[in-house]
Amino acid sequence: YAFTSTGSGGIADRPSFDLATPLNPTSGTSAGGVSVTITGLAFTQDMELKVGGTVTAFTFVDQTSITFLTQAHAAGAVNVSVQNSDSAGVVTCAVQFTYT
Repeated sequence: YAFTSTGSGGIADRPSFDLATPLNPTSGTSAGGVSVTITGLAFTQDMELKVGGTVTAFTFVDQTSITFLTQAHAAGAVNVSVQNSDSAGVVTCAVQFTYT
């Protein structure tokens, strides 16, 4: 698992993204509506997901998987990040989602 983090919380209490396949798929149309699965560890139902800096609704599958639908966005790569409700720190995925 690989992650980039900011904040003061301990690593054990922060979610992390799977190194091999953190986002599936990693790209989609700029019109939005693409279902994306995120895999990792320590995901919670009350964490915050941001795609391209915008808070994005997601479906909690379990502690290792969440899914979301992309919103319309200009073409280009964007960061995907999560933050647990305790605000221990933001964790940004090493792989960006690319709008085409």
